[in-house]
Amino acid sequence: MEDDRHEAADVVLDELEHRSAVVGSYYPFQIRSRGANWSIRCVSTRDRQSNESSTGQECYIFCLLTSAIRDRRIQGQGIPDLERAMARHFQEIASEAAADVIGGVSVSFGWPRKEGTAFRPALQDLNRQLRLGTVHDSVPIWSNGREKDSGIDVVAWREFDDKRPGKLVLFGQVASGNDWTKKSVKADTPRFLSWFSQQPTHHYIPAIFIPFPQHHECAGSSEAAFEDVASAQAWLREQEFGLVIDRLRIVGAAARRLTSSASQSGGNTLTSVREWIDSALNEAKSAA
Repeated sequence: MEDDRHEAADVVLDELEHRSAVVGSYYPFQIRSRGANWSIRCVSTRDRQSNESSTGQECYIFCLLTSAIRDRRIQGQGIPDLERAMARHFQEIASEAAADVIGGVSVSFGWPRKEGTAFRPALQDLNRQLRLGTVHDSVPIWSNGREKDSGIDVVAWREFDDKRPGKLVLFGQVASGNDWTKKSVKADTPRFLSWFSQQPTHHYIPAIFIPFPQHHECAGSSEAAFEDVASAQAWLREQEFGLVIDRLRIVGAAARRLTSSASQSGGNTLTSVREWIDSALNEAKSAA
């Protein structure tokens, strides 16, 4: 029994050290070990300095709490409100991260939109910003009139100096629930593009944004090292979902963008995320 506990503790430590090594200064915890014993503590972000490292740490904590709520490890009367808000905040974080990944700009298109814009007006506004393709002059007869985002939550693109068509374009889906593997932006994008009489692009980068490590359900194998299995599964997911931007990838990308002058709404997003973190932590404390 004692050996089993030590083995389980070693597995946990290996995972924590992996996360720390991958995200670097964006990791919000300090791990201390002495012999067979180790401890972990949260790095305080109470000073609220909006530098890149602390912003990444706050994004990490947000994603961690989102995962805990998803797995029902935090429960309480305030959870429904937190869940509604976390979906909106994570989409904003994903949009900022997408802009950094693509090296350009992004639009948070998913429903519900902050401005409350209906689908077609939002699509026309996106079209004006993207400056590619042509939206149908009238609503297609196959439309059911209830479209929200047609499966596309984030659109990001990078212009070239000549400003001509042939831009780098990313279509992304944001998923924070347990059913994320049942979603694929590669399946939704053709339906989204059917709203254009002239499609903005034929080649694009499909992506999915998730607030947890994509290997979180990897059980390993007795016949191969854990990292080999996790890498093989990541390769397979890319075939199905496109670019998978998980927690360990999103925090750095979001932090760089949110603290840059290029971000249009970085300050507001950070304020909202910080308020949500405080509410989630208070809910966890009251339910403990």
